[in-house]
Amino acid sequence: MELPAVLCPAHPEFWTQFYAKGGTGERTYEWFMGFEGYWPALQPLLKAEDRLLHPGCGNSLFSTEVLTADDCPTGLSIVNCDLCNSVIELMSEQLQTWSPSVQERTSFVVQDVCAMTF
Repeated sequence: MELPAVLCPAHPEFWTQFYAKGGTGERTYEWFMGFEGYWPALQPLLKAEDRLLHPGCGNSLFSTEVLTADDCPTGLSIVNCDLCNSVIELMSEQLQTWSPSVQERTSFVVQDVCAMTF
């Protein structure tokens, strides 16, 4: 079994290699839990015009799942950030296939959440 050169998930090169090799082999990867797991806890906390930060977004469908939920507050927006430029490029391309209402309220940026520039 070939191991990645960098074995630390905190290092950007780990994720660059992860996505370059096809990640898990799935189109998307939810490393913690899926929508059904977090939505009941998250939804009551959200308010219209809130702006969520999704750090380490990878190729997660978090944005589209939240923003298309029937009980999602109007005006909610999501900023997805990741250190891996290639996955942000991939997700920015996928964003163009999502509904216009999701596109208007979603952005993907390459950022280090420990050194945010906004």
